[in-house]
Amino acid sequence: MNTLQLDSSDFLLIRWQIILFLVCVTLTTAVYFTLGYMEDQAVQDLNRANSAFERARSSVELIEDEEATIIENIDEYRELLAGGVMEPEDRLQFLEDLAVIRDELHLFPINLAIASQFKERLAYPQGVSSGGPIDLASSEISLNMALLHEEDFVRFLDAIHSNGGLFQIKDCLLSLRNSGATKFITLQQHMAVECTAIWYSYDLTPPTEQQGLLGGNNGFL
Repeated sequence: MNTLQLDSSDFLLIRWQIILFLVCVTLTTAVYFTLGYMEDQAVQDLNRANSAFERARSSVELIEDEEATIIENIDEYRELLAGGVMEPEDRLQFLEDLAVIRDELHLFPINLAIASQFKERLAYPQGVSSGGPIDLASSEISLNMALLHEEDFVRFLDAIHSNGGLFQIKDCLLSLRNSGATKFITLQQHMAVECTAIWYSYDLTPPTEQQGLLGGNNGFL
């Protein structure tokens, strides 16, 4: 059996073919890894684009949900806004308003105490897209005043209601100061009333973290 023998002259004849083959292999390998890298980058770019699209779609859906909620509750919101419930608690103005009411209704002096304000972060109902945070602020008011007759207190409550704000009466105690009196035409303190009420208001721009309570106030009008 004859064996093909190659000498150095034969290698010289095919050296350029060998070099060309090695260059082709190198280029092919480089192209392969480059295409793989480009494919990975394309996949990452696609994933980022999909994530950005999902965030944009979620934002649009949130805006649509909030718009629908606003449209559905716009009348109630306007009513609360007109009633002063959406405004922050203004204790000084409240005391001034009470002084005006007392003067207009010719009432006896009023003892008033407003406890520290408590704020509670409201939770959105399940299924309702969350907007900004809203705090429900509440302050307990203790009031006692002398009366000529019970109609004075009814007129006083009507005036408070017409003045705006959201108040919830917890309890009231009406008592006679002059149990032996049979006529109430004399200008004196025939009755007295003691009441406890809760003053509510909404804070639409609360701090991210709950801060300290607002201190109490006492007054004599």
